[in-house]
Amino acid sequence: MSMRPRKVKIELEDGTGKKLKLEITGSTSNQEIKRIYDFLSGSLTPETETETNIEQKDTLFQKFRVMVCKRFYIGVFTSSDVMLVAEEELGIQFKRAIISTYLMRMVDRGFLIRKWSSSGWIYSLPKEQIITR
Repeated sequence: MSMRPRKVKIELEDGTGKKLKLEITGSTSNQEIKRIYDFLSGSLTPETETETNIEQKDTLFQKFRVMVCKRFYIGVFTSSDVMLVAEEELGIQFKRAIISTYLMRMVDRGFLIRKWSSSGWIYSLPKEQIITR
């Protein structure tokens, strides 16, 4: 496949209005551009599982995310609910600030939905994030 110099711009926008713009200049193949676009749009699936991917699954945040998805797949929950379950499931006593940070990261990455209620912030899983038991 012949690679020719060219300029490619990829612009993506999520549902909240955030925009991501990427510009590639130089010799690139159509396959490289498609992989970059797939990665940026969140649909890239690795062809093989590498050691890096295995290590990422073992991070504390990943364990936290899996625990939240498995234990709170129905209904809404609060950071206090998560704090109690996290100590039970993971055997770690988290500070409330850490729980809040992890929950916000999950919201920012689209793993959770956050809404304000009269009693404070409540969280729920989007339908596509529900992990069955």
